[in-house]
Amino acid sequence: MTVFLFLSIQLLMCCKSRVISLIKNQRDQIQNFGVKRLGLFGSFVCEEQNDKSDVDLLVEFEQGQKTFNNFIHLCFFWKNCLNERLNC
Repeated sequence: MTVFLFLSIQLLMCCKSRVISLIKNQRDQIQNFGVKRLGLFGSFVCEEQNDKSDVDLLVEFEQGQKTFNNFIHLCFFWKNCLNERLNC
């Protein structure tokens, strides 16, 4: 059974291409947290975001890697990488 977890990140002055670029550039580090797939959804996908929009990410972990530690480390990684407010 696949379990998905959601991250919501508020980025000021951001666009879809920046988010996708960040995901691609940090792919190896993201995979170190046991992430199998990371997907973008919500207003950024449709490019309908505004200055109050969150970046919504859907996270699927590899089998056996969906742990509290991996999830929290992923949250802190994004917080440090983006230097923005993060709601996990």
